[in-house]
Amino acid sequence: MPVTDSGTLSPAAGAVHQVADRYDAIYSCMVDRGLPITIENGGYSYDNTVLDQGTIDATFDTCESELMSSGEIGADPLDDPAYLSAVFDDLLVQAECLVSHGYPVDEPPSREAWIDSKGAVWSPFDAVADGTVETLAEAESACL
Repeated sequence: MPVTDSGTLSPAAGAVHQVADRYDAIYSCMVDRGLPITIENGGYSYDNTVLDQGTIDATFDTCESELMSSGEIGADPLDDPAYLSAVFDDLLVQAECLVSHGYPVDEPPSREAWIDSKGAVWSPFDAVADGTVETLAEAESACL
């Protein structure tokens, strides 16, 4: 992860941890409400023969609302253009790192396009992810 000169996480990287903590709290709430989901790698998985997406979405929304009302979590940072802009800056640094290590990197979109998509349209790791799992792991180890 990008660090500042003082050796601490950059503001965007710190915010990424806040986002992860936010979603972990929501997913834990979903489990507490009895949903048979498995929390893993910053997300969750479930058996779609047991649960439907509508139940998942409704429970997610309920948990998010309750946790925000209680103050346990804040608003979704993906709705904050300043946060997204800082993350985009960090991704550009990661892209430079990947190129310097010989990995392929797709051309980034404009900052505005990336922010408008809430980060969905580009990651510096997209081209690397088209390769093997091992290659992706090596690239992440070198540049995250």
